[in-house]
Amino acid sequence: MKFTFVPSGGLGNRMMSVASAYTLASRIGAELRILWFRDWALRAPFSSIFKPLRANNVTLCEQNLKHLLINDRPRKKNFFFPLLPEMILYDSHLGENEVYKIGTGGVILSNGHQGRTVG
Repeated sequence: MKFTFVPSGGLGNRMMSVASAYTLASRIGAELRILWFRDWALRAPFSSIFKPLRANNVTLCEQNLKHLLINDRPRKKNFFFPLLPEMILYDSHLGENEVYKIGTGGVILSNGHQGRTVG
């Protein structure tokens, strides 16, 4: 199993979410692909902040035009365009509205994503 993860927000939010995605991938034995976007909240490339990742099951890709068209967060600003290629390329898409916070920071994924390639 493999999944693609696009962290968003400022540096602190991204660090916590990447750590969570890595922990999840390690526990379920999945390959993790992290797409690092530069946006208004954090304009720095991953390589200017962190050392290269040395995990066997993790690859990191810096933002490029292909990633912007296919894997950017679908929203009004981009006319929700990335939804179409995501529906074609991935078995399932888990958007930010489909993750529910519980307790002290835990999350529950919505139904239908278990055992599938999630983008």
